[in-house]
Amino acid sequence: MRLDAPSDVLATIPFLVGYHPSDSIVVLGLTGSRVTFAARDDLPAAGEAPVDEHVAYLVEVVLRQGCRHVILVGYGDEERVTPMIEALRAAFDREGAKVVDALRADGQRYWSYVCTNQRCCPPQGTPYDPSTSEVAVAWTLAGRVARRDRAEYEAQVRPVSGAAREAMRRATAVAHERLLTLLAEAEDDDQAEAALLNAGNLAIAEALDRQLHGIPPTDAEAAWLSVLLQSTAIRDIAWSLIRGSGPGLYHHRALWQEVLHRAEPDLVPAPASLFAFAAWRSGDGGIARLALNRALEVDPRYRMAQLLQEAIAHGLPPTALDGWPEGVDAAIRRRRRRRRRSPKHHAGRPSG
Repeated sequence: MRLDAPSDVLATIPFLVGYHPSDSIVVLGLTGSRVTFAARDDLPAAGEAPVDEHVAYLVEVVLRQGCRHVILVGYGDEERVTPMIEALRAAFDREGAKVVDALRADGQRYWSYVCTNQRCCPPQGTPYDPSTSEVAVAWTLAGRVARRDRAEYEAQVRPVSGAAREAMRRATAVAHERLLTLLAEAEDDDQAEAALLNAGNLAIAEALDRQLHGIPPTDAEAAWLSVLLQSTAIRDIAWSLIRGSGPGLYHHRALWQEVLHRAEPDLVPAPASLFAFAAWRSGDGGIARLALNRALEVDPRYRMAQLLQEAIAHGLPPTALDGWPEGVDAAIRRRRRRRRRSPKHHAGRPSG
């Protein structure tokens, strides 16, 4: 779709970051005339100077994608947006990247830091409504969703509570008993391993087939999957099926989101990592980071979550993980050799 005006840019950003941002700075990276990357960070608090560390990280991660042209958009009041925009413009200029436009938006009006023509960029700002834009309609028809705000966006990875949590607690206890019975019936370790892999293959295939037809797993099915995924071999079977990009990944993302929502706390890392991988491959790096944070809160050493988090933090595109999981370590090692020293940043802030 064509972005012919600042209002088109403002209409497309919520679909790139996943929600309508506020108190944020967004950097769009362009390759030629195409927007190919988006990063988001929080604005500094009122009265604070732009944090050099965050400016450096935003510049680095965008340029790492090969983007030599950028659009900057700050959401908030002038006092907080302008210093951040100026710091980013100076940083990109030092790196030889061109800032095509720099905007400030407050949800109703926008102002350009680049355009000086008062006919198209009046001092009082230009009204815009992203919800009625043809660009927003095109994104919606393409299957993308822009949540109302960050809280609604983060709700995608929150666990169920109340009666739903109690129901899952009972279902998970039954699933554990089912697994013990399955393994006890095997005559030796080889038979036990074969039975476990067969059960995992069958559960994943059936759940994905139903999800493809819009049927989410029941509590019993979600509990069984969450228990089986504690086997890294079964988790890797599910991981290997998450291929390609775009809408074709929806049923993978939807399935593992359901399991993540309902999994008992100690069983979260595997479905959280699978959901994160599917979300990242479908273009939603922000929600992938949030899911990985949940995984690592439970188990800071969970290897799949560590690898994915580091790959995303280093600005790798999802295609760098083709040939999983061996390709993950190799790609990260290449990035480390290429850039020995990278600025620190807080996971979950930029959305790329």
